[in-house]
Amino acid sequence: MNLAHLRQTTPARVLVRAWFFVVLPMLSLSAATPPSLMISLNDQASAYVNGDMIVRPQARPGSISLLDIASTPVKAWHIDGVQCSVIGPPSELAISPDGRDILVSAAMQVGVDKTKFVPGTKITRLRFDGETIRRAGEIEVGAQPSGIRISRDGKHAWVALRAEGKIALLSLRPDGMSVDRTWVFATPADSIADIALSPDERTAFATLHESKTVLVFDADTGGNLSLKQRVATPVHPYHIVFFPDGNRALVGCTTGADVMCLFEKTDGGWSVREQVPTGRIPEGVFISPDGRWAAATCFDGQNLPPNPQNIWYNRPARLYIYAVQADGGLRQTQALKIDGVPQGAAFSADSRRLVATQFGPGNLAAFELKGGAWAPTGDFIELPGQPAALIATGN
Repeated sequence: MNLAHLRQTTPARVLVRAWFFVVLPMLSLSAATPPSLMISLNDQASAYVNGDMIVRPQARPGSISLLDIASTPVKAWHIDGVQCSVIGPPSELAISPDGRDILVSAAMQVGVDKTKFVPGTKITRLRFDGETIRRAGEIEVGAQPSGIRISRDGKHAWVALRAEGKIALLSLRPDGMSVDRTWVFATPADSIADIALSPDERTAFATLHESKTVLVFDADTGGNLSLKQRVATPVHPYHIVFFPDGNRALVGCTTGADVMCLFEKTDGGWSVREQVPTGRIPEGVFISPDGRWAAATCFDGQNLPPNPQNIWYNRPARLYIYAVQADGGLRQTQALKIDGVPQGAAFSADSRRLVATQFGPGNLAAFELKGGAWAPTGDFIELPGQPAALIATGN
């Protein structure tokens, strides 16, 4: 990308067509309609220039954008000063099922010399009470906290500590949070990038990005993990998502080949059922709440240095869409153009809308399911930073 992408986006400008967004200056929501929340994690310190990630001039910590897509009109709030990073899988953001707790992990941060990134160490907590959102604390958890998930009951969370080879279990209480315990499951060189829990929270996956391995755990009711399997993957596993039935999972694999690994549980345990081709670098993988659709955000020709000999040269990024077949397999149906570099995406709770991040333009792009196919609505939500992750209640 060129230096034009180093601009800081102006706060709170929303372009409207099919969806109607209103940006409000105060952090307040009407309680008349239960909120259906979508949250964007916005990096304010990073930029791609000629294929390299650099520290942005006048770098800032980051921000969170909160959208209530159940309200009419839809409302948006932008909260500055939340430490976050685009470096890492698009799962550095978690929300409790009731929408009241939001956790943000800061995998990387700007170093003292202001020119390099160094591992972050903190988790930030935000609380939403149905009417207002507020900061509710920050704790040290360990080096390079990356993927993070909150339990269904909202009482604890799991965090992958990428620079330590550990997983931390957090306790979330009304009056604060703490690290309950940590497990060493790998070495720092293995790069434990992400962790995800099955819908019933009896199984957990973690990806060892550098050693091409997925760890499979049993999880108990207290959130404790016990290692059951190590499953080799053909290339570097990264981001994880479970299907609603809990018997299948999708793992995006980056570096070396461009595939997703479709995992399936059988009597013999978990294994890779098939490798599903994607575009170049499937940074994030996503499943619709109804289990009918999968999506992968792929860089394709973006974030590359200029090189006309590269087959991806000058090709736009894409949001690859897959229909889930009756036998559980995936069939690619569409490749939707994305501006800039896509990191994350999120489906609405009714599985009929899909929003994707656009790192570079600094906004979110909206798509809608019509007649069995996905189409852009023409709506863009401008953000105070570059979107690094996106999550929605109901996903």
